[in-house]
Amino acid sequence: MVTINEPTLIVKMKRREGATAPIPVIEGVRLLSQRAFIQNIVNHGHSYFDRSSLEYAMIHLAETLIDELRRGNSVKWEGLGIFSPTFREGRLNINFRPSREAQRELRKASVRVVNKCDPP
Repeated sequence: MVTINEPTLIVKMKRREGATAPIPVIEGVRLLSQRAFIQNIVNHGHSYFDRSSLEYAMIHLAETLIDELRRGNSVKWEGLGIFSPTFREGRLNINFRPSREAQRELRKASVRVVNKCDPP
């Protein structure tokens, strides 16, 4: 696993409409595009591949993962976790169970919980 210096994640308690208790929400979460994710890999210098090779590989990894799930197979990705097909409410879905290694690395993140509760 790659160890990097991480900023502190801020977790705020938020009330959701109809909820009996506030729930923790990570502040400032944003969706990272595939292009930005690949650029981060290239920028960190942890890859022997160029951006276009990584993009091509990710496309084929996703296609193959989906094909295996559609066949009813679970896929174990070392260091990341297990992707498994599930069937709920008449639909095929994906369940992800992180590996112990991934969980251990995630738990190293610096987190600060702000107890002030925001209104719904």
